[in-house]
Amino acid sequence: MVQQAGEFTEETDGLFDPTMLAALEAAGYDKSMDDIRAQGVAAQPRSGYPTGAAFRAIQLDEINLAIHLPLGTRIDLGGIAKGWIAEQAALLLAEYAAACAVSAGGDLFAVGLPADEADWPIGLEDPRDPDRDLTTLHIGPGAVATSSITKRRWQQGRRQQHHIIDPRTGSPADTDWLSVSVIAPHATLAEVYAKALLIGGSRAAEDIAARRPEITYLAVDQSGQLWGSAQAGEATHVVGFEYA
Repeated sequence: MVQQAGEFTEETDGLFDPTMLAALEAAGYDKSMDDIRAQGVAAQPRSGYPTGAAFRAIQLDEINLAIHLPLGTRIDLGGIAKGWIAEQAALLLAEYAAACAVSAGGDLFAVGLPADEADWPIGLEDPRDPDRDLTTLHIGPGAVATSSITKRRWQQGRRQQHHIIDPRTGSPADTDWLSVSVIAPHATLAEVYAKALLIGGSRAAEDIAARRPEITYLAVDQSGQLWGSAQAGEATHVVGFEYA
């Protein structure tokens, strides 16, 4: 997983970076969201912690199965590990069923198709109202991952903070999108690009998505407008979103 994370860090020019734990804690996310919601965060906002090439300095010793970290560096695989686990669990279930899906907090991996169905219908949650779906994704076998800045938010001093850290600044990402969902052949790929596209926002979306022509993405902006790659219209069966 660490080796794959390193490859994705290079591929996304650092928009995906699993060494952001210190920056996340500096922004106030240093305990569970349940505790934050109940108690708030005591610390005032601190300066961001841009790490630059911190992940690139990690050394993998494949012979001894060891990972050598630079002093002060910590790895938080978080979402990419969750996506990988969901996919592995689905593949295990597939040994006993022709069609199955595993969903793990925003990451889903599906094998086969439901009986007498042409696709898997997956509700796309409105990031402004979790009790409402904006549309339905219609996907084949493979993965869907959603990254959002509205699920984990808190007040720190005078700032509204969230848990998606921009590695370029070491602070919560300043993005014009509320959420991004990515359809991809594998859950790790979907997870990484959902986060990278969310951080990059509409201005960088075309360049980021072009690195992986096999992915389809759908983003939701502040007003609830849907944006997506050219394939997203077919994937959602809706008309009226804008191509980013």
